[in-house]
Amino acid sequence: MENMDTINLLKECDSGVKMGVSAIDEVLDSVQSTELSDLLTESKAHHQKLGNEIHSLLIEYSSEEKDPNPIAKGMSWFKTN
Repeated sequence: MENMDTINLLKECDSGVKMGVSAIDEVLDSVQSTELSDLLTESKAHHQKLGNEIHSLLIEYSSEEKDPNPIAKGMSWFKTN
């Protein structure tokens, strides 16, 4: 399939967006600054919008989404907590 590179890139982007949303969720409740909270909320919404666009493209290419690597997700959680 000639679109395999595109599909693989979309899958990696999907995984990265999920990691971004997860990391923002991890810290959002602990943020005391209203400005930072607003910025993180805006960033989360942007990531979710990108995720929806990526999912649409993956469906268009008849491909499945990709979840983040559990080890990378664990390390992210460890760093934020």
